[in-house]
Amino acid sequence: MRIYLPLAVVIIVVVAISALFVFRVLPSRAEEYSRRRLQEFRGRIEAVPDATPERVMAMSDSMGMDARIVLMGPSAPPSRPPEPGPGRVLLPGFISERGFAVEVPLLPPGRRLLGRGPIWIFIGILLAAEGLVLLLSLGPLRKRLGQFEAATSRLGAGDLGVRVPASEDGDILDSMGATFNSMAGRISDLVRSHQELLGSVAHEIRTPLARIRFALELIRESGSVPDNRIQAMERDLTSLDSLLAELLAYNRLSRIETLDAETVDLAALATEAASAESWSRQGVSFAVAGGATVTADRRMLGRAVANLVRNAFRHASSKVVVSIGSSGGETWIEVGDDGQGFGSDMRDRLGRPFAKGPGSAGSGLGLATVERVAALHGARVDYGTAPEGGASVRMTFAG
Repeated sequence: MRIYLPLAVVIIVVVAISALFVFRVLPSRAEEYSRRRLQEFRGRIEAVPDATPERVMAMSDSMGMDARIVLMGPSAPPSRPPEPGPGRVLLPGFISERGFAVEVPLLPPGRRLLGRGPIWIFIGILLAAEGLVLLLSLGPLRKRLGQFEAATSRLGAGDLGVRVPASEDGDILDSMGATFNSMAGRISDLVRSHQELLGSVAHEIRTPLARIRFALELIRESGSVPDNRIQAMERDLTSLDSLLAELLAYNRLSRIETLDAETVDLAALATEAASAESWSRQGVSFAVAGGATVTADRRMLGRAVANLVRNAFRHASSKVVVSIGSSGGETWIEVGDDGQGFGSDMRDRLGRPFAKGPGSAGSGLGLATVERVAALHGARVDYGTAPEGGASVRMTFAG
């Protein structure tokens, strides 16, 4: 109704204006034409003694009257001329003694009847009225659709608390909004229950792991099982415990909505992460190129940079390079190595939870954590090939 009713009003107005032209303006113009132009034409003919059809046609052409000669026939005057053609009349008050009459249009051509100005003014008013109606009727609709689009984008980006205004007794957009809100609420409940279940299971598993680790220590001390078996089990327990720690950390990141922002030195952050990882690969060199600061949550950003540096040390052949810089209103930190790089089978799965390449000893949550931290800071993550030939991961912060 908000669209069709205004358009119907415009149509009614157009019909009314057209009726005004047909029943008021056109007859007025026709009367003026008949009174002035036709009388002038007849006067010019009558002013010429012994006017011939040829001279009448020459006058018609000079005045633009589109006249025609109608022969009266052989009968003596006053003979009756034939009926004029459609839309034409005999020139009032003129019948030549030579046996012919003059047929003229009932109305002049449209351009001469109305003139160019009124026609273009009418078209302009009509277009302006339709444009105004469409603007007033579709403007609010476009605004609401924009809000709906923005809410959909935010939901797709992970903002599960987004909702759109929706009236219970509104139009179809309100119905769509109510459906969207219901869908967003169910997704939020499912994700929340999934996170709670994940956290609970991870916490519960750590308790029996501690018991198993304690039992292995007792077995080691008793000497009833070879030490190499105990060491293998302890390595598996350490890997499992590390996985649970990463899982709990990632789960906590998924529920964080606010940040403790402060100025963070990216070079210092990368150096700290390298110091913590360099002992694992003492043959791998580390270098930091450039420097910049960003406003971010230091603890969260430190975890993300530590994950990138750890992955680089784990897969590098001889060196890890961290490049830091800013330009064009953006600041970035890029971690690269000279290892094998990302495999072609990993390109489409990078950044997803538990996505890792064949033979990887990691948890598969490192890059997923980086993606989550970047999303919380409004940054983006790009994957590529480092100048050293290995993998490259860049975090870019806007502003």
